[in-house]
Amino acid sequence: NTPLEVEVAKGRSYRITLSKAGYQTVRRTVEVVDGVPVPVQVNLQPQMGKITITAEPADASLYVDGKLVGSASRELDLIALPHRLEVRKEGFETWVGQVTPKPGLPQRLQVRLLTPQQAVVAAIPTTIKTVQGQVLRLIEPGEFMLGAPRREQGRRPNEVLKSVRLTRWFYMGLKEVTNREFREFRPQHSSGAEKYRELAADNHPAVMLSWDEAAAYCIWLSDKEGLPRAYIKEGGRLLLADPPTDGYRLPTEAEWAWVARYNAGGGERKYPWGEGMPPPKDSGNYADASAVDVASNTIGSYNDSYPVTAPAGTFPPNPIGIYDLGGNVAEWVTDLYSVSTGSGATLIDPVGPTDGQYHVIRGSSWRQSSISELRLTYRDFGDRGRLDVGFRIARYAVQPE
Repeated sequence: NTPLEVEVAKGRSYRITLSKAGYQTVRRTVEVVDGVPVPVQVNLQPQMGKITITAEPADASLYVDGKLVGSASRELDLIALPHRLEVRKEGFETWVGQVTPKPGLPQRLQVRLLTPQQAVVAAIPTTIKTVQGQVLRLIEPGEFMLGAPRREQGRRPNEVLKSVRLTRWFYMGLKEVTNREFREFRPQHSSGAEKYRELAADNHPAVMLSWDEAAAYCIWLSDKEGLPRAYIKEGGRLLLADPPTDGYRLPTEAEWAWVARYNAGGGERKYPWGEGMPPPKDSGNYADASAVDVASNTIGSYNDSYPVTAPAGTFPPNPIGIYDLGGNVAEWVTDLYSVSTGSGATLIDPVGPTDGQYHVIRGSSWRQSSISELRLTYRDFGDRGRLDVGFRIARYAVQPE
């Protein structure tokens, strides 16, 4: 390292190379004639690179290696060494990054500062995976209308319009729970294979199970992962814990509708595939030409090639990546069934009535083909297992403060 004195033999020439990170290397030849010290002075030239930064908010400040340089949105010519950059503004989380300029290769950085609440949300994983390998997607809450207008073709009296606001972030299973997954909980479960053998295939959705069995599976899965149970037993029946936990559970009816019909704010749909009948090719698994021997009514112009259930996730997902929200099997949700008269008040995070015999079933199935049944507002109910009813899992995410 310079400065440096080196003793060498006289009467010879020596090649000297001087280098430093971020600077141009210099090579010199020095002759030592008679032993007299030979001074060598070299000025290394820095290697520079251009960095262009665009920051939001526009009046944020930029610090380079701990020193304030001014507004964060600017062009910088920096020595080609690693530099620590900080973008700061009061009321926002500080952004910190490292950049190494590259001579002749301009680089661009876009920095968007987040409020503390936005930073908490950004830190929530967009997907999670269960111990069984099921994937759940993070869903942002929002406000929407549950139900259908009176004049909608196929509307049923139990589809009363209600304003709903979801405030809690939650996860929704990408696919319905399969026989393989459910049989880890109930090894002898057959899903009605004695009637239709295909129903029991490992990768097909589990059916012929009651709401209580679906909820018990959620409890079992929560226990396996050490999560607090989402359901508690009270008066001989399973109810959602109050206050809510982040254990596995069935989606609420409002959550199901928000994800299925409204694509979590991405746009409203009448049917799983869009606005009109009949369903286009590969829209899902419904009562069709392949199901004439097992379903009472079918869509003659449509053929999905599956007389009963299909493997979960066979058909394309909805716009936010959730499979089989229409077709394949209808799904148990958390809510007890009721028919309300509706009101002008907005329901906040509704979970259904506190009493009732039946639970709500949402979504159409491989057995259904009518305009009424295939609509995403269609509501069914039951208190026992069916060959065309299964379920998917959900759970609350860590809520931003």
